[in-house]
Amino acid sequence: MAAEKSELTELIAMNIRNFRTEKGYSQLELSLKCGISQSYLAEVETCKKAVSIKKLDVIARGLEKPIYLFFMNARTQTAYDSRMLLEYIQNTLPTEVKDITDSFLKSLDNRK
Repeated sequence: MAAEKSELTELIAMNIRNFRTEKGYSQLELSLKCGISQSYLAEVETCKKAVSIKKLDVIARGLEKPIYLFFMNARTQTAYDSRMLLEYIQNTLPTEVKDITDSFLKSLDNRK
């Protein structure tokens, strides 16, 4: 899936790259540890592909980091709000699940 180069996609990519280098792993080493291709990891880190929440979980486990850290800006120590996270997750899910999250997001709009 081609990445929408959103601020959140860029943040996740930056955090994957930073956590990987912090651990001293090359892209190849991390990809082998996670069971994903090195080319996929490179595309995620350069925002050419948006990582799915399922693959992000695999990468987080490989880096021994809780998944929520990938949604945080290390410099400002802030996280994205739940609406932005749901929209990101929705964009990485199969169509049938998107319908469910669409409904949920619309209900958030109605609460305002």
